[in-house]
Amino acid sequence: MKIVLIASVIFIAQTFLAFFQVRYYQHHMNKVASKYAGKIGYHLYSEMERLKFRTSAVAILVVNEEHIVHECQILTGKTIFAKFKTFTDYHQKELSEILQELHEKKKHSIQEKAIIKTVNSYMKAL
Repeated sequence: MKIVLIASVIFIAQTFLAFFQVRYYQHHMNKVASKYAGKIGYHLYSEMERLKFRTSAVAILVVNEEHIVHECQILTGKTIFAKFKTFTDYHQKELSEILQELHEKKKHSIQEKAIIKTVNSYMKAL
């Protein structure tokens, strides 16, 4: 009986904390989108990369029509306390240059995997 009670409490806590994480993500996406609202030629893309039972990463890219990154932010972590951080390595770089740079590496961090996934989703949309 105690195990069922403990499992129920953990499930409720996880659901409650996931709600706050989703709210934070939506609020942050709206903040980034509103920064570029009304500006013609900017596109916002976001993708998530997750490892089993470990950390996950969410990448946000704002790209113009010339395929140049104007903003890159990444959320990495295991808990709801993870926050988006500006990732300046790819600011003002062309998407093809970023992909080439990342494909030359043998091993990718989870942040780099999220960026590759986001860039590929942008390329599919073209």
